[in-house]
Amino acid sequence: MNEYPAKLVRVIDGDTVVLDVDLGFHVTIRETFRLYGVNAPEMRGEDKGAGQAAKAFVEQWFATKTNPVASTYKPRPQDKYGRWLVDVWDSPEAYTALNDALVAAGHAVRADA
Repeated sequence: MNEYPAKLVRVIDGDTVVLDVDLGFHVTIRETFRLYGVNAPEMRGEDKGAGQAAKAFVEQWFATKTNPVASTYKPRPQDKYGRWLVDVWDSPEAYTALNDALVAAGHAVRADA
């Protein structure tokens, strides 16, 4: 597992975010990331209201964090759409995962990785 300081650029939906990730040596990349192991409701269709609530939850979660960290996985680093799979933690010290918080709040369900 690799850990990188991350800054939220935008929330696409409850399980997909765009982050600026600090790779070190003054190198930052902007990528779209999929939260590892969770599925949130879609932003369209009959689950639209729940999808909007999940998105708002993610936006609020990031708004309260000052030092989030994105952790990637080596065995399967990307999903079928090319998005990097990550856990997002509130800080390198606390390790409270956004992924877990979404499930605990009822905005997402566990998914096969």
